[in-house]
Amino acid sequence: MSQKTFDLDSRPLGCEWIYPRREKEHKSYKVLLICAHPDDADLLAGGLAMRLRARGHKIKFIAATNGNKGHYKADPITLAKRRFEEGLKAADHVGADYDTLNINDGEVWVNEENYRKVMRCIREYAPDLIITHRPNDYHRDHRYVGQLVMDASYMLIVRSEERRVGKECRSRW
Repeated sequence: MSQKTFDLDSRPLGCEWIYPRREKEHKSYKVLLICAHPDDADLLAGGLAMRLRARGHKIKFIAATNGNKGHYKADPITLAKRRFEEGLKAADHVGADYDTLNINDGEVWVNEENYRKVMRCIREYAPDLIITHRPNDYHRDHRYVGQLVMDASYMLIVRSEERRVGKECRSRW
């Protein structure tokens, strides 16, 4: 009797589509999308988020602003509430969690207050991957959120920043 063993990961004749593979165990990753507006996360990476969710990874969308200035008729409070509900529905459709930093639309600045909010959200969720806007985007809110996330991500490895963590990132409505 032969002592040969069959390698389940081999692909005889290079025909990967004929010989199915056993599923390899994979780690579940936590992915955080920090975007400027309530609809940016699903527009920026909704498809990617759905694919990652389908593979068992955890996804969270965070909108820096509440979207309260994006309509010519609706008053800011009503609009912010509507945009929050829309963000929740979009995240739910993808299978993600949703939250907001509740900064007024058009008022994202690279300052200490917003830096702390972003830093705290990242620390609370402890993601393996962060997706955000590019810091040279056409929209000021997008640029500044990208810059805040870059700055906070770098400072996460600085030991003295640990004491700055708090509960800034939570649902407001």
